[in-house]
Amino acid sequence: MQLLALVNDEHLGWADGPVLAVTVAVWWYWSAVVTMSFLRRRWTGERGALRPRTRADRWLMRGWAAVIVAWNVLPAVALHKAEPPLGPFAASYEMPLLAVRWAAATGAVLCLLVTVCCWVEMGLDWSVAIIEKSEEQNLVTTGLFRRVRHPIYALSVAMVVLTAIACTSLPMAGVAAVHVTLMNIKAKREEQALIEVFGEQYRDYMKTTRRFLPRLG
Repeated sequence: MQLLALVNDEHLGWADGPVLAVTVAVWWYWSAVVTMSFLRRRWTGERGALRPRTRADRWLMRGWAAVIVAWNVLPAVALHKAEPPLGPFAASYEMPLLAVRWAAATGAVLCLLVTVCCWVEMGLDWSVAIIEKSEEQNLVTTGLFRRVRHPIYALSVAMVVLTAIACTSLPMAGVAAVHVTLMNIKAKREEQALIEVFGEQYRDYMKTTRRFLPRLG
């Protein structure tokens, strides 16, 4: 209902489109993550995908959760024409910055669509948190996972940066910076856990792929 209210707001104009687009994309993204986490628990019977295995991972998840909440809230605040620093600065409503904001919003939506493909590729092997290995767990190396070890994280990093560009607000830029940092930490910890689980198979995979960006050539 809240999304529909935003879309149908008669006061929104063309210049507000980038913020509206990223608001809808971000809300859809994280609603899907929470929904998939509970469905995974129901289908597999394993501990929830939102429950990390170690204390350090739990603290990391708590900090990340605060960042995610801010990521969901700040675009909606900016959409209601809040004054800077919460809302877009005046020059961003004019060309050429408006075109840059529209390009960023389009990119964020594309990140969402590609992420959905990665979720489908992972199937029940997907999890938000670093959890204990099950006997049925597999190392996914197909699709985009052939090119990078963490395509979902890479797309999340790109999406939050593009959200910050579309919103042009200082708090959203700060959230993007923290999210990028936490994603790097989380990816490193996940790699350590996967080495424990898959051993040489994962080490060989690391030799042929990079963390977030594909190898050139």
